[in-house]
Amino acid sequence: MPWRDLYGNRPGQLIESHDDASRAVPPSVRQRGLRTYSRHREHVLDRDKYICQICWLPADPSAKQTDDRYPTIDHILSVAFGGDDEPDNLRTAHLWCNVMVGDAGLVNDELVRTGTRKRFS
Repeated sequence: MPWRDLYGNRPGQLIESHDDASRAVPPSVRQRGLRTYSRHREHVLDRDKYICQICWLPADPSAKQTDDRYPTIDHILSVAFGGDDEPDNLRTAHLWCNVMVGDAGLVNDELVRTGTRKRFS
């Protein structure tokens, strides 16, 4: 039997139908919805006054979504580790800071803070 990933897809397999495409999304994401925290986005950004809660520098609300300074919403405790999508588990973060901390939160916020200040100065 050829190798398959966790979702039953073979390497290089083309997704031909909507049913096949839904299998490419992890079951945990399908169960809770792709972006259930997006309904809290404006509330969290306003609460944090568009200040990144990782590096404490202001995020740019007019930045493009691909810009490092774009304001994103970060889970303080990752959903993978039992966190939820409620506002008290969400914080404002620059796109760059959010990517650097990662899903597992293995990178210390202080390390990211130092790198961000150098990157944005």
